[in-house]
Amino acid sequence: MPTFILNDETKQNSYGFSVSNAGIDLTRFKDNPVMLDDHVNSTTYVIGRWTNIRIEGSLLKADTEFDMEDENAKIIAGKVEREFIKGCSMGLFFKSSDFEQQLDGSWILLKSELAEVSICAIPSNSNALKLFAETGELMTEDQVKLSIQEVKENLNLNQNMKQLVLSVAALQMLGLQNTEDSLALSTSIEKLVGDLKTANDKIASHEAKETAELKSKAEQLIDAAIQEGKLTADVRENFVQMALSDFASVEKAVSAMPKKANLGAEVNNPSTNGEVKTIEDFQKLSVADQLKFKEEHPESYNQLFK
Repeated sequence: MPTFILNDETKQNSYGFSVSNAGIDLTRFKDNPVMLDDHVNSTTYVIGRWTNIRIEGSLLKADTEFDMEDENAKIIAGKVEREFIKGCSMGLFFKSSDFEQQLDGSWILLKSELAEVSICAIPSNSNALKLFAETGELMTEDQVKLSIQEVKENLNLNQNMKQLVLSVAALQMLGLQNTEDSLALSTSIEKLVGDLKTANDKIASHEAKETAELKSKAEQLIDAAIQEGKLTADVRENFVQMALSDFASVEKAVSAMPKKANLGAEVNNPSTNGEVKTIEDFQKLSVADQLKFKEEHPESYNQLFK
């Protein structure tokens, strides 16, 4: 039997909105995919069922299976086969809160539940749609439009209140009394807030870079002082932190510190031809010189400690 398009989510119906296929709950409908004659909720007007219900691109489709034991259904099936009847119409449960306005100003019904799909001679509107309230009551076209209008008015009211609160607060902050063109003023303030955030982000980035550079400079200063014997390694972090707080003062203090004498350089090398004569002479050497002596004069080293 022929396939019908139940919904095209790219098309607006005569109420002025489209229906999201993904938001249509098909759970109960698939359990009872009833096909009615022109939305009449009566067992007498059940003329078949819908099969192979699926979404293909922007289209919600289903195949027809007429009850050929029913004389009325048999007649309608023949008219469908001969293409005298081409229209069907969804019956949807919906809530006003499930409408959403899109960026282009259009409206979409994001959530709904499919109750039935009817074969219709002339669908009730351009998108073949009947809407039911949450109570299950079939709504007239005027009731549907009124419900949608209430959604739009509530949305506009919320937006206007937000703009009004912002405008009054802005005027008071600026010491202004005249509320003319307050919306434009609000827009300008929003832009200023955005510009301020951008500026603060740049400042934070610049400060982080300066801190990193100062820390590197402070570490170089203290490491040089340690290498020169002015400071010991155990106080390194304390001096680095002080330098981060007041680099100039720490730099001045470190510069004034005396260098530690290189005792190893002042000790006369008690050796002849680079050799240490006694263990006492060896022990007077620095650790570095002891290792050097051991490496360069292995025979003399072994003679001392044989």
